[in-house]
Amino acid sequence: MDSSDMHDIDHKNAHKMVEIGRPTKTRKLHHEEQNDSKPAMALSCNAMEDDGNGGDGIHSLVGSSATDFLFRSPASSNEIKEITEKMRSLIETAHSEISKFGYESFRNKLDGGGSLVDSSVDGVDTDDENELDRQSKEKATSITDAVVRGNPRQYQTALVELAKKQNTIVNLGTGQGKTLVALLLIRHFSPAYFEGKQTLFLVPSVALAIQHTTTLEANLPYSVATACHNSTKTVGARERMAEAQILVGTHGAIRDLMMHYHDMFSFQRINLLIIDECHYASGEHGFATIMKNFYHRLPPDERPRVLGLTASPLVTVKSDVDDDKLGHMLGELEKRLDARIACLSRLGATDQGKMASEAEERCIHYHRNKSLPKMPSHENLGMHEGRVKEFNQLLELYDELGPRLTSMYAATVSREISRNRYEGETAEEFALCVKHLNCISERCKEQAEACPNGGMTEKLALLEQLLSEIIEAKGSSITVGVVFVERRITAIALYNFFKVRTKCIAEGTWVRASETIYNRKPHEHERHNTLFAPSQVQKMCKTLDLRNRLFDEDMDYDADELDNVVIADVLEDALPDGVSMKDIMNLEPSPIAPSHILHEKVTGKQHRVMKCDMIVRQCTQVFKYLDRSHHFSKDKNSGEWLHELRKVKDVLNGLRNKTTNVLIATSVVEEGVDVESCSFVIAFDSIKTTKNYIQMKGRARQTNAKFFVFQDVSPATISNPYMHLRTAQNTDLRIREFISSRPEYTPIVSDPAIEFKSYNDDANAELLAIECGEYRTKIGLVDLSSAKTLLNRYTLSIPLDASFRSTKDSYGVHLPQFEEHRLMLPSHIPSSARCVLLPEKYQRSGKKEIQNLLSLMACVRLHKLNLLNDRLLPLKRKDMQNKLLGVALTELFTSGKKPSQKCPPMPTTKNDVYIYKLLQTGDFFQQNDKVLGGDGRSLCLVTLVPLVLGSANMTFQHIEIGQVTTEIMDAKMKQLNGDEWDLCTEFHTVLMNARWRKRTGTSFYSYNKEKVKEGILPPYVVSCLTKDEEIDWNRIRTTINEYRRSDEEKRDEVRKYAQLQSDLPRPRIWCPIYDPCVSYISYGPSKLDCSSEFPEESENVKTYKDYFINRRDFEVKGSCRLFAVQRQWYLPRKMQKSDSESMFEVWRKKLKTDLDLPEMSLQQGERRPCKGLTSALLPIDACSEAPIADAALFLHCLILPQILYYTDQLMVAQLFVEHCVEHLPVLGSHIKSISHESLDDVLEALTAKSCIMRQNYDRLEWLGDAVLKLIHTDALLNSRDLRKWVSFLHEGELSFLRSAMGSNSRLLHASKGAGFDRFILFRQLGRGQYVPIGMELREIQEDGTEALAQVESVQPGKKTSADVIESILGLVYSKIGFQAAYDVAAELGITLPRDPDYNASIPGYKANQSLQDLADGFLGGVKFKHPELLEEAITHPSCVHETVPCYQRLEWVGDAVLCLFARDWIYKTFPHLQVGELVILESTIVCNETLAYLSISSGLQRHLNHRDPSLPSKISNFEAECNQRGLWATDPPKPLSDIVEAMFGAVFVDQGLEAAQASVQFAMNPVVDSLTKALKHRNINDMQSKARAMVHPKQYVHELAGGILNVKSWREDIYSAKKRNIPVWKSGIWGLGNREGSNYIGLIESCGIDLLGIEEQSSHVARNRACAITMEIFEKNPDLIDKLKNLAALISNKSKPV
Repeated sequence: MDSSDMHDIDHKNAHKMVEIGRPTKTRKLHHEEQNDSKPAMALSCNAMEDDGNGGDGIHSLVGSSATDFLFRSPASSNEIKEITEKMRSLIETAHSEISKFGYESFRNKLDGGGSLVDSSVDGVDTDDENELDRQSKEKATSITDAVVRGNPRQYQTALVELAKKQNTIVNLGTGQGKTLVALLLIRHFSPAYFEGKQTLFLVPSVALAIQHTTTLEANLPYSVATACHNSTKTVGARERMAEAQILVGTHGAIRDLMMHYHDMFSFQRINLLIIDECHYASGEHGFATIMKNFYHRLPPDERPRVLGLTASPLVTVKSDVDDDKLGHMLGELEKRLDARIACLSRLGATDQGKMASEAEERCIHYHRNKSLPKMPSHENLGMHEGRVKEFNQLLELYDELGPRLTSMYAATVSREISRNRYEGETAEEFALCVKHLNCISERCKEQAEACPNGGMTEKLALLEQLLSEIIEAKGSSITVGVVFVERRITAIALYNFFKVRTKCIAEGTWVRASETIYNRKPHEHERHNTLFAPSQVQKMCKTLDLRNRLFDEDMDYDADELDNVVIADVLEDALPDGVSMKDIMNLEPSPIAPSHILHEKVTGKQHRVMKCDMIVRQCTQVFKYLDRSHHFSKDKNSGEWLHELRKVKDVLNGLRNKTTNVLIATSVVEEGVDVESCSFVIAFDSIKTTKNYIQMKGRARQTNAKFFVFQDVSPATISNPYMHLRTAQNTDLRIREFISSRPEYTPIVSDPAIEFKSYNDDANAELLAIECGEYRTKIGLVDLSSAKTLLNRYTLSIPLDASFRSTKDSYGVHLPQFEEHRLMLPSHIPSSARCVLLPEKYQRSGKKEIQNLLSLMACVRLHKLNLLNDRLLPLKRKDMQNKLLGVALTELFTSGKKPSQKCPPMPTTKNDVYIYKLLQTGDFFQQNDKVLGGDGRSLCLVTLVPLVLGSANMTFQHIEIGQVTTEIMDAKMKQLNGDEWDLCTEFHTVLMNARWRKRTGTSFYSYNKEKVKEGILPPYVVSCLTKDEEIDWNRIRTTINEYRRSDEEKRDEVRKYAQLQSDLPRPRIWCPIYDPCVSYISYGPSKLDCSSEFPEESENVKTYKDYFINRRDFEVKGSCRLFAVQRQWYLPRKMQKSDSESMFEVWRKKLKTDLDLPEMSLQQGERRPCKGLTSALLPIDACSEAPIADAALFLHCLILPQILYYTDQLMVAQLFVEHCVEHLPVLGSHIKSISHESLDDVLEALTAKSCIMRQNYDRLEWLGDAVLKLIHTDALLNSRDLRKWVSFLHEGELSFLRSAMGSNSRLLHASKGAGFDRFILFRQLGRGQYVPIGMELREIQEDGTEALAQVESVQPGKKTSADVIESILGLVYSKIGFQAAYDVAAELGITLPRDPDYNASIPGYKANQSLQDLADGFLGGVKFKHPELLEEAITHPSCVHETVPCYQRLEWVGDAVLCLFARDWIYKTFPHLQVGELVILESTIVCNETLAYLSISSGLQRHLNHRDPSLPSKISNFEAECNQRGLWATDPPKPLSDIVEAMFGAVFVDQGLEAAQASVQFAMNPVVDSLTKALKHRNINDMQSKARAMVHPKQYVHELAGGILNVKSWREDIYSAKKRNIPVWKSGIWGLGNREGSNYIGLIESCGIDLLGIEEQSSHVARNRACAITMEIFEKNPDLIDKLKNLAALISNKSKPV
């Protein structure tokens, strides 16, 4: 299709489209001058050029500062002050009241006043368990009620026997046992269930499906499933349906399953097909479609048995139909169902006569009123056009039933109606609607009071008299009936009328119909102290002849006389058994209501009251909207709501329980609803079809039941389309007689199996489909009858923004648009495939048929474009993911097996080993080492292979001895045999257990040679060296032996020094027996013993002996010598992260608390040889040696875990570089060059946040996520395999595909395939967390056994493994560039091959210079190679007739471009901020508010090409808000931000990332400059604080207040109904919500108390501004947070009155 076809629209239609969407009369049409061939349909959002102010709004905004917009306060200082005072007052008042009266009393008090507490609820809260219990009981009751009791009658048995032999249509009246026939036949065919067969029970409605499901479950032992539209959506539900033995479903749901899930549901599996209400199987009904497309396509021997159930085989039969036509109609039904209508007269059943209904059928004649005054007109009142149809209904109601009923109903509607926001009804239009309803109500009320007929038409008066006599005069408790009406509004209005009547009768204010001119009963002068005079009774007894003439249509009759007789007969029939008319002759009439006295005298009981209910489908839609969910006033739960959605089951239960005796219903009850057997049925709106007659009459099944038909006998309506009762009777009788008179049954010669043509995947598929009337795939089918539904289903599946679905107009522009002979698909589809043209030979078809043909062609096209799956359903996420994985994403890279480790030496052999000295230095460290007798000895690492560490220096800031620097010296090669290696491993184990095991003693380390082979790090052990750098075997053996000592041996070792007179040979580490977890360095005896005076004198502590006895609970002798000790060093458990000075202060406080020692100068006998340590005195009898008592050795182990942990990290990073160089050349070259500068960058990329290190991959992963997002965006755009398919997808679908490509599961597989998971650093340094190489951590269980600790089985999480991929991409991008990152992604297999020949040009496109000028100004002088991309970037989705697609694809691209720019700039500009603060800054840059601000300030909105009539006003409002409010207090139209991103995307598609980044930098410069200036502070703390202050107000308020605040948004009308007296802040003043208002209220509440309400035009702004103001108030008044927390604590304690 060429471009001229796309714009071949007649001038009239084009003009119409422009007028609908024109924002102002001065708007100019986009491209009107540039391209005359295009129709003037596309609207632009140019600034108003002649608006009187010269566009000052735009110019003032351009001149405004972006800083003001980003950081402007949400309110003035005076406003903040006034709101603060109000909030403070509310909190203090609540606190005071709750303290005095208690919370419950406080709530109850305020609930009445409605001032502070939000006491209303949106619905009735129900306990889940009670609700489930109630539902369970209801289901049990339903099943019990559905049990069929008694034996089948002979005619039912005969029908079953016939159905066993042949396909049969059972024609029985309502209530005559069709369902029992079906049950018996199902039981007969049930053995086939064991062969996998299934019974299908087709019904026309959901109500029937539920009813039959309950009946089948109650009477048969087979599994039953129900298929309705909503119940077939999930995979689990469809699986349960496929497994069920009986499937009950509506025709729509079953057709859907058969069409789209043919592999699960097929007619080959069905053994019995039951079709209820089978008379519908004609035309395009679902029954007919199912039979045509699925049943008749099977060979005759594979078809299931068919049982049709109907009360009337023909729906509409004219009275003059001849036998041939009747036979043809019945034959068509039989042919369609492949079944024969059963002739009951030939079945031989003796009880056929009992089937007939006993109901008497009578006609009530009335005349239509012609003299009613005109009702107030609703024309030209300025109401919304959608209300015209609604008021037309009200006018028809007035003409039919009179002003009295209309007045009542109009008054009710005016109370319950709500604004039609979906169709854009304004508050003013709604006010006019309510006003007119009230006007109608008042005018009709005046007319009713003035009319002699009581304001009722003759039809309504007759109904009231008839129901009054039937219900109020009859004493039987089983009197129930149904009044059928045609229209919903009639049913609702009648129900309302009789409700009011019952109430007024009780009050004595009702004017009965018998007291008006329509009284059909005898007049008072004919009464003789009786209800009816004797003469009248005699007249009633002589009506046989009249009754015979009653239904003669050609007679001349008097309506008054006729209906007088009818009502009298009703009264006589209604008398209780044993009471005759003679018994009531002498009854005295009641002055108020004679029938009351009648009933009381006869039955001795209170008069029976008429109690009505109704069943009406969608009663809330008669006027939009009438559902109580739109109202939150106190009337909501009062039970007086008229337009309430009722459960059909509850209404019918009321009829069965006799709490209701009159049911007013539309056709919903004619079929599909099991109504109780009725005493009477009234067809209030005559009879339309034979089916109506049979089904309505069938409800009257009680003995002496009556069936009444109202018939209009006005001369003008004698020839109306309704059937007369006699006509319906004769037609029904004729059909039955015709069926009986037909020839003997001969088996139907079924049509042979219908063959369908196979479809070729060529360009003729669409033509072939419309020729065949259907389109098939292997598992899917769509035909003409279902194509339009499927097309709409596809459109609804498109993930649109919520704002597009909020109103009818905005949503309509995104739907397929039918034109005369063509169909326009949604605008995101390229123009080459967007237009569906109907072939010329089909263009003379009717409108409906043309739309069906176009829809079928569109469905074929969508399937060929892979926008529908093979089931011919809209693509689901799983479909897109499968296509992506199956077509595009090839096998991921795999690095093969990990390298094996070198084995330790054997006992008898010697192997080369490498010894790395661990040189630890530091001022205090070296001083301590010298004091402790280190003598130059040190620790070392002994490895089997050389370590590649590079410059391996680690600096650690210890809180006591200051900075300690560790350097791993160059290796020296030695040889060790197996025994020596084992000795080193044991020494290593001893050191780790003594230094690193948990103090609880329940876990320990052991060396495992086999574990060494599983890791990637080469095995090493820690040993010790002499001063000459030889392995110190003596020290190793001594240490091991000392560690093996028992507790007693350790104590004995200390006791050896009891009589020592000088210092110890070398300082030793001792542990107090009373506290073995604390260690001290012991130097030698002091000159004191325990009898010496204690420095801190108190009442119970005089001496050291007193101290240890009273404070430490340890008995010592006074002669026990005190040794001079120093508290052992603090043993760090983590890597260096916090400030050492602050940690030192914390530790000093801990020392003081634990030892209870004053921090002062040395006491007598104390000494301080080691700098930085605390001195003390310990009694020798209270001490034991530590497991490692060598103090100098333990000093070197002080930060040994940190050294090993850091060494492991360096080795992992270096091995990762070598791994990449060997297996991934592209990544290897980049990583190697990065590592040459610093290995720390590689280490950062591999370190997970769980390590709790200063540097982790969090920032790089955040950056890499944006890099990968753009890589996948580019890959999808330029993919060789997917590019064509991708071009037809919507933005939301593209976003999902992009997410699927970068999903964690996909990246996890890539990470494992590349072997990255082996190099991830995820364990933190901590006891019980970090396990050195070769070690394993074991735990002692409660039963004394040993087991591996749980930490041994911990592996990197799935997300952690995926995150490493992104962090590596982020590292490569930040150090080298985007192309390098793209190449790495391609090497890893996580992207797609590009198509080098892709060209984005549109042939014949003419560049638009004004758009190029726009690009120069906004994007910084970019010259486009493909200028059509610029037009695409400004084309709104509402434009379906353009040669370019809408901007959604480019917006999707620009989103990725902008995301990478923002993250790259933030990452490089703020290197010290954490990811939490980075995300806040990013959201500020890329949010809709900021981008819309740029759009307005740059004038982009003037070039927006759209047809959305609501958009100009939204843009104008936002433009005004930009000059007054800050970032979070605006509600920008989404298209403003969309076109900014689309412009960035256009540059990327046209010229690549470098040009796109430059353009984004140019356009975003005002924003980034503002952020840079705002965050420019001297220290990191200020910068972090400022960044966090830019968080979204909702999140900030929630976090600041500790979660005690709640944020809500209300529509103003709802808010005013719920909280009438609660003031809100409106434009600088306090006010109340408007009941008819159209704004929104942002509400901040805490503990159920409303603190602040802010009124704004949108929900978004109201909520955000309320939070922003609250945030500012809390920052300036932090005491309010404490008050709120105190209030919450007070309420949680449920304070009682003092």
